[in-house]
Amino acid sequence: MRLRLLAMLLTAGSVHACASLHEEPSQTEHISVDSAADFKPTEYVSASGLGDYQAGVTKAKGEWISCRLKNARATVLLMHGDHQGYDPVKFCHGWHAQAFLATGYDVVTINRPGFGASSGAADFTGTPSIAAVLAVLPTAIKTASLPHPVTGVWGYGSAAAAAAIVSKHLKGLNFMIVGGGIYDYEEALRTSTDPATKADIESIKKLGGDKAIEERSVAYETTGLPPTIAIYHGAKDSVAPVAQAKAFVDALASSGHYKTSYQLLDGQSHDLPWVYHRHVLEAIIQGLNPKD
Repeated sequence: MRLRLLAMLLTAGSVHACASLHEEPSQTEHISVDSAADFKPTEYVSASGLGDYQAGVTKAKGEWISCRLKNARATVLLMHGDHQGYDPVKFCHGWHAQAFLATGYDVVTINRPGFGASSGAADFTGTPSIAAVLAVLPTAIKTASLPHPVTGVWGYGSAAAAAAIVSKHLKGLNFMIVGGGIYDYEEALRTSTDPATKADIESIKKLGGDKAIEERSVAYETTGLPPTIAIYHGAKDSVAPVAQAKAFVDALASSGHYKTSYQLLDGQSHDLPWVYHRHVLEAIIQGLNPKD
């Protein structure tokens, strides 16, 4: 049923206006009366708090949020994008978390430095972000009484690169799901037609030089990622260019180390309608059959 649904979605395709990476899929677009036939809310127990982390000599606090089921199969880490953190009041009933809760996963997220209630300067998935996730995640799992360690990670848009980067530092991950991402920042700077995206990349390059671009371009070095990887991308995405996403998929396949799937969403741009997006994401989750 899920595979049939995914096939229908991938061929349905309607064109939607392109949005910049400033427009991450909104967590506030949760289940409404109009979409009640599509989704029923999944019950959960939510928790949130702060954990200590240190980046260099700087000590700071990182905010975590969790959503726990009665009987989850595993736990998934959700990464937020470069312009909006997660709200502990809205997160668990937002469609990001609900997509995973509905398919049997507990959910946890860490707001990176400078986002939500996390202290520190805003960071575009650099060393401080990695330090915050690695230090605060165990605190979140223990405090929220999540019975399973994190075995998967998801991110969309600018959060796709964040998910991939963080996944290289987390032990025991079985899968990664990413969509609409930039995996080669230099190529995206050259080929993206979105001014805001270009400005973001130029800002990163100005602050950190070529090293910052290389560190965030996961396509440059594919070792250390989870063994199962699912990538989806709008066929008409001009924000995060399709060619660099396909090149990343090809690099993963040629490495011989990963079980990789790639879904090119016909007729879709970067800003996927949330109901469509959730259907696609849930179908991918069900189709992965990851080892938990």
